[in-house]
Amino acid sequence: MVLCLIYLIALFSIKIPPNKAKVIARIYILVTLVKVVILF
Repeated sequence: MVLCLIYLIALFSIKIPPNKAKVIARIYILVTLVKVVILF
């Protein structure tokens, strides 16, 4: 689970050039992390 999240974060960080996309990606990652914390 954690490795999958790290992999997704790496993909997002690689694929995103502009600042707005980085903010969106960070928000998405934070939401997924919160969901994981709630589930576990």
